[in-house]
Amino acid sequence: MADGIASSHGFRRAIACSLLLAGGSWCTLPHAEEVETSLVALGAVTFDGLSADFGLVEARARLSSVFTVAAGIAYLHLEQGYREAQVRASVTASGTIGRFTIDDRNLIYASSESVRRYRNRLRLTMSALGGHPRLSAHAYDEIYLDLDRGGVVRNNLAVGLGASISDCCRAELYHVWSDNRTASDTRYILAIVSITFDR
Repeated sequence: MADGIASSHGFRRAIACSLLLAGGSWCTLPHAEEVETSLVALGAVTFDGLSADFGLVEARARLSSVFTVAAGIAYLHLEQGYREAQVRASVTASGTIGRFTIDDRNLIYASSESVRRYRNRLRLTMSALGGHPRLSAHAYDEIYLDLDRGGVVRNNLAVGLGASISDCCRAELYHVWSDNRTASDTRYILAIVSITFDR
């Protein structure tokens, strides 16, 4: 199963690169005044199948219309009292074709529980859902790789809706199907609220 997911991972990356080349633009090194920076505070909870709380504070820098880099700290609380703090860094490539945006996030993190993982999330977003500029629809596939033991440990598929409450606040709701190598497969609802402070 892991081999199948690994091969689909390569296929997903090929699709992402093709769409980014078709709908985005090449990135050149930006001048310092061209870099857009922001601070994001995010909170998430899950229910109906999995109980988890997650918090994140992250600094982001948009280097161009295609590339964004980010670094931050996070806190995760799972069922049965499991807790961990995380140090995270990511690079995201994105491109837009009409109302559709595709982004490919490459995230690496180390936790206080000696867990080091790489996560790759390929997400498709349709903006202006139903003609409403603040509503959007999302679908993503995210693969988790254990950097210590090697191999895929989880694959999440999700579909959901997003709403911009204001220029800085956003809420998202997803139905997630999780194929977990270290525990039983599950499905759950993921609710996210984020606040962005532009600098």
